[in-house]
Amino acid sequence: MSQSVSFESELKRLLKTGKVVIGTKESLNVVAGGKAKMLIISSYLKEELREELKRHAELSNVPIYEYAGSGWELGTLCGKPYMISTMAITDFGDSRMEQLAKR
Repeated sequence: MSQSVSFESELKRLLKTGKVVIGTKESLNVVAGGKAKMLIISSYLKEELREELKRHAELSNVPIYEYAGSGWELGTLCGKPYMISTMAITDFGDSRMEQLAKR
């Protein structure tokens, strides 16, 4: 088994075994409420929203993973027919997603 952690495979494992909140406003609420363990932000998120999320995450000591693809690509990876610009992880489940985070 490879030692490197693949975002795509760990995201699929996370979605099966963990818990996430989808959406920028919803993610901000989870971070502010102290329940977020990590944020995933797509590269196409508007800059002002990105900065607001980063500020809240820093204050709450929540790591962020910046996904290089678009919100449409992230949505597709999650099996959703819509774009996902932001998601907050509240339970990692069996995934190793926390290894990908940047504090």
